[in-house]
Amino acid sequence: MRKFILIPLVLILLGSAGPSLAADSDALVDSLLTRIDFFKTEIGHLRAQLPGLVGEDSLIIDHELEYAQFKALDQVFLLIDVLAENQDDHPIQPHVQKLLDSVPGSLTRAEASVISELKKMRTQRKQVPAPSLGQYEENVADLMDQTTTIQQQIFVYIEALEKLGQPNEILTTHLQTGVQGRTRILIGRLRIALKEQSSLKTRIPLPASGDDAVILLAANRRIQANVINLRHLIALMKKMGLDTTSHETFLIESTGQLTTTDLASGALMSFLNNWVQGIIGYTKENGLNILVDILVIIGLLVLFNYLGKLASKLVIASIDASRFRPSRLLRNMFENMSNRLVMLIGILIALAHVGISLGPMLAGLGVVGFIVGFALQDTLANFASGIMILFYRPFDVGDMVETGSVFGKVRHMSLVSTTILTIDNQTLVVPNNMIWGNVIKNVTAQNLRRVDMVFGVSYSDDIPKVEKILKEILTDNEMVLKTPAPDVKLHELADSSVNFVVRPWVRTDDYWDVHWDVTREVKMRFDAEGVSIPFPQQDVHLFEDKAEG
Repeated sequence: MRKFILIPLVLILLGSAGPSLAADSDALVDSLLTRIDFFKTEIGHLRAQLPGLVGEDSLIIDHELEYAQFKALDQVFLLIDVLAENQDDHPIQPHVQKLLDSVPGSLTRAEASVISELKKMRTQRKQVPAPSLGQYEENVADLMDQTTTIQQQIFVYIEALEKLGQPNEILTTHLQTGVQGRTRILIGRLRIALKEQSSLKTRIPLPASGDDAVILLAANRRIQANVINLRHLIALMKKMGLDTTSHETFLIESTGQLTTTDLASGALMSFLNNWVQGIIGYTKENGLNILVDILVIIGLLVLFNYLGKLASKLVIASIDASRFRPSRLLRNMFENMSNRLVMLIGILIALAHVGISLGPMLAGLGVVGFIVGFALQDTLANFASGIMILFYRPFDVGDMVETGSVFGKVRHMSLVSTTILTIDNQTLVVPNNMIWGNVIKNVTAQNLRRVDMVFGVSYSDDIPKVEKILKEILTDNEMVLKTPAPDVKLHELADSSVNFVVRPWVRTDDYWDVHWDVTREVKMRFDAEGVSIPFPQQDVHLFEDKAEG
């Protein structure tokens, strides 16, 4: 596809040129005219080469032609700025004025050429095979973008002429008519494209493949191109002082998208007003039916809320009456699931009552679930781990557990995470996958625990005396259990001490109290009985090396 003039909406500011522009404006004007002539000659050469080229060579010349056209018009805008700054001291020369007068014709001819090519392509749409639809829509979108860009440049040129005090009413009228006409056409095409897209989605099952996928993508591209160009034209109409409220309202209604421009304009208020008026009109016509439907829905929800609570009580009663003894976590899950399942049935019945078809909704939920399953793999892993924890019961609510680097009391558990309260009163929410994937130490799973302690005495102390003291300390402590009997044994002869192991059995809840009380009592009794608790020592020997002679 041949490219036409495509110049970005950019003006190079004169601030970087500095005061030298005013000092030697004639020389600068001559320099700019020379550069414009150079680019015009270059454009002529490039256009002469195009007819005989195809494929990649044609694309290369197209890009060079586009660049030359951009630079030529860029120099024209710069020339206008120079003339505007110095028009009081330096009147515009006839040959310069002739150049300025030729620009509108070049722009309008380029505009007409692109529009003509666009119309020609649109007539060929029905003959385009499905595999080529994507490229076809890209080509159409490219021509639409070029048309919008040329119209934007025409507006920039009109503004530039106004700096010279040369308003061009004919060009302004041409631009207003063209932009308003294109806007109406784009709105119509967007309506048709949205209907075609809706029809395709109904006809083509998802996920689409092959030619169906290409057709859907082409329809989406067509809508996107129309929306983008319509937004650009609305912005251009605003700059021209034209009313765009109805067009912006249509964009909001058709796409459901809000931009900052929409929020700043009256389009949003117009859309909301139309929406409210529609609701009011519908309510007036169907007020009694709506009231009856609302009452029925409320009644259904209240009824199924009661049935849900009743179902959860029946489930718990059934569990208690059976031999199955689940954990509190699993009981809570069964209770909540039964309640919510009944409520879900009630909601579906209420939706069916107001005329919402449940078949497409359930099918859509299946597709959404399939997509969400891939997107939330980590969450599903936590969910699976939560199920395993509930059924294998490594811990329950209130148990003191250690898993990974977390130690604390289990406060709550869902199918995704477990809430643990640490011993220093911090609340930790741990993903279930991190718990099930690590070693789980349930400190309070057993009713009894053994407290393992080691105490060292010096090599000079009386061993039987130390054993007697340690046994007396355990016997005098009421929290130490008689059965199983505590152990007091000489364990090892260490580097600096003789170590005794002291292992009393206690109730799990008394573990730390016994540990702390026995440790304190050992220190006090050892001090009172003259038993020393050694600490590591090192002997340092110094050798003096006496020199001979």
